[in-house]
Amino acid sequence: MVTLLPSGDTVPAFSHPFANYVNWEFFILGLFAAGVIFGVFFSSLGIGLWNGKKWARVISILLTGLGVFLGTWTLTTGGIISGGITLILNAIIGAYLLLNKDVKAAFK
Repeated sequence: MVTLLPSGDTVPAFSHPFANYVNWEFFILGLFAAGVIFGVFFSSLGIGLWNGKKWARVISILLTGLGVFLGTWTLTTGGIISGGITLILNAIIGAYLLLNKDVKAAFK
């Protein structure tokens, strides 16, 4: 499909600067594979948390720590609302997983 310019020239309908350098089939396949990998990872993490596995709690604490860092970084780069929400939610979840005595007892 082409678009006719006022000068009479035609250009591809999708004219991104990198359009000629990307194999779109592999790109879409890569996105699909990444989605499957993330899905398996977070499903396993959820099952581990549900079953009270200590490794799942540790990974969750590490991920919330990463979330606190990214929320702080977003706040400093101008994303006041999204950075604040990310920072607050991750801090609450991380503190709960790390400091609550009932949670510690459940994951022994």
